[in-house]
Formats: sequence, C-alpha cells, structure tokens
Amino acid sequence: MKDFNKKRRDFLIFSSAATIMFFTGCERKIDLSARKIHFDRDICDRCKMVISIKNYAAQIIDPKDGKHYNFDDLGCAVNWFKEKDIAWENEAVVYVADVQTSEMIDARKAFYTDKANSPMNFGFAAHKLEQSGVENFNYEHVKIRMVEIAREKKKSMSHHKS
Repeated sequence: MKDFNKKRRDFLIFSSAATIMFFTGCERKIDLSARKIHFDRDICDRCKMVISIKNYAAQIIDPKDGKHYNFDDLGCAVNWFKEKDIAWENEAVVYVADVQTSEMIDARKAFYTDKANSPMNFGFAAHKLEQSGVENFNYEHVKIRMVEIAREKKKSMSHHKS
C-alpha cells in the first residue's frame, strides 16, 4: 500500500510539473495587426458614436495584451490616450485609414494633410504616400494639433454653457 501511494504521489507531482511546463512553454502570440471594423455597428471608444466613415477610422492596439480599440477619427484616438491617461501610449500600435483607399496604415508613418472634413472635425486626413502640391504633416505634429483642437472645443463648449 505504501508503494502504491508513493507511485501515485510521484505521478501527481510529475503530471503537475508537466502541465505547468506545457502552459508556460506555450507563449500566447499577441495579434498586432489591424482588425476589421464593422462600419455602422462598431462604436468609437472615445465619443461613443457609431463608426460610419471608413476613410477616417483609427484603431489602437495595446501591445501587452493585444486588445483593440476603435475610433471614428484619429483625433478621438489621440485624445483618448490623454483623457484615459494611457501609460502605454508610446508602445501602442496605432492604425489609421488611408483617406483614399480606407486601407489601415501605420499612423506613425502616414502623411497627413489638413482641411479635411473628418467625422469629428479634427480636420486631418491620412495618406500612405506623401501628397504632392500640398503641405504634408507627420504624426507628431498632427497629434499635438489634435490635442489643441480638443482643448479649444472643450473651452468653447464651457463658454456656451455659461
């Protein structure tokens, strides 16, 4: 009987160790690619409006857990980082739709033009390729400007309420 209990204990220890090694050895692969946005169904994670204009959509991915966040305008995405005090902003994967093709492209590598009629009126359109005949802006410039625009809108709204 002692021999049987020892064998059973040894088997349980071995199988537990094997199970732990199996699960820790199989590292979960995090998907950092853009996911399909279901237009006219998915909701902007910042302003809670339905995402309906595919040429201005944006998507942010948390690189630590692969969670995707959808936005109707890059301005919402940029300001969501600030409003939610997202610590992983610099590591985030940020996609934005090319205004001409709706292809999701790397927002940090995109070229931006202003005076666009974007859904939330931040006024910038993203392009995969540099645009000739107009001024092109980089992501950092656009990001700063979009935060300023949001601040101006908030200030304007508070003046209208008083």
